[in-house]
Amino acid sequence: MAKPLEILGKILHLEEQDYQYHDKAVAGGLSCYADTWTKQAKQLYGAEASAWVEDIADRLRTYSQLSLEARPEALKALHQALAQVPGT
Repeated sequence: MAKPLEILGKILHLEEQDYQYHDKAVAGGLSCYADTWTKQAKQLYGAEASAWVEDIADRLRTYSQLSLEARPEALKALHQALAQVPGT
């Protein structure tokens, strides 16, 4: 199984490069992917990373509510948050 960070990284790359921030990299948008991310990440990183996992999931859930103009900055912040994996 691929690691949740790798999968999400590929999704975000598609969102930025191929879909130009139109929230089409995954079916239903990034908000729909948040639950999948949460389940996979909590399983891999454990309870000690729960707050970090939920922060990432919250960012995914709110992405579709942002204006198209605000999304590039939101993804930049999301990439920065993803780089802060607890315990690494």
